Amino acid sequence: MQVWSICRRFPRRQRARWLRWLARSDARLTTFGSLEVTDLKVTVYGTTAIATGTFASRATYKAEPFEHRGRFTDTWVRLNGKWLCVASHQSLIKKD
Repeated sequence: MQVWSICRRFPRRQRARWLRWLARSDARLTTFGSLEVTDLKVTVYGTTAIATGTFASRATYKAEPFEHRGRFTDTWVRLNGKWLCVASHQSLIKKD
């Protein structure tokens, strides 16, 4: 079994909007099928690490399939013996 989570740090207003969206009934109509990460590169600088790579995801929304490809950058900090994701950015790659 694989577990995947999105690490995000939102300003208060954005976080509240994100949580409201998750609570909406139509948000529950999104089903994620797969996520593939490629070109993963992690560089560690003491207690900070930067992870970059590309992703491809497949999902359905209201029974309509869709696919996304993009690049991501995640910033991790080692705090109290644990690695915590403190910032994350994703940009979609335009289809040809």
